[in-house]
Amino acid sequence: MKGAGSRASRGEGAQGAQGAQGAKGAKAAQAAQRPKAAQTAQDPKVALGPKQTKQTKQTKQTKPAKQVEGVAGARGVEGASGAVTVSPTYLEIYAAVERVPSGCVVTYGQVARVAGLPGRARQVGYALHALPPGSPIPWQRVVNARGEISLAGASAERQRRLLRAEGIEFDERGRVSLRRFGWPV
Repeated sequence: MKGAGSRASRGEGAQGAQGAQGAKGAKAAQAAQRPKAAQTAQDPKVALGPKQTKQTKQTKQTKPAKQVEGVAGARGVEGASGAVTVSPTYLEIYAAVERVPSGCVVTYGQVARVAGLPGRARQVGYALHALPPGSPIPWQRVVNARGEISLAGASAERQRRLLRAEGIEFDERGRVSLRRFGWPV
């Protein structure tokens, strides 16, 4: 009982316990009275419900995909209407590759620059990989910066065969001379 008496003498009874929590208890009581949206705005640690999302980064606006009409053989995404769509970036890449004349080769980086996408040579590779078999786009005319075929196996042999049929020659290392057969961009 000594402890209970000393609490009472110090004023730490029921009111004293509340006073010990002090500011924590007062903030929690105020937070409970605020609407949920106000809690979220003032306290970033408050979890949002499953249907509510808090956007912390600004999203980048992207161009909507276009229907494939001008580029034959391009593979895209089938939309709700059933129409096949391809990203505008891929359409630019396909248009650039279509401009390469027979008997010439171009690098992935050159295609990217012609398509208005400097520094995005890898994306050119992704776009060409997305083409369906039998596409009329002359994908075989695109080689890497060393004049080598970047593909492997049967695909590399097919590209080599198609290029030879266009009159393009390979050296003993399997490279195309970009000086001789390169498309002057």
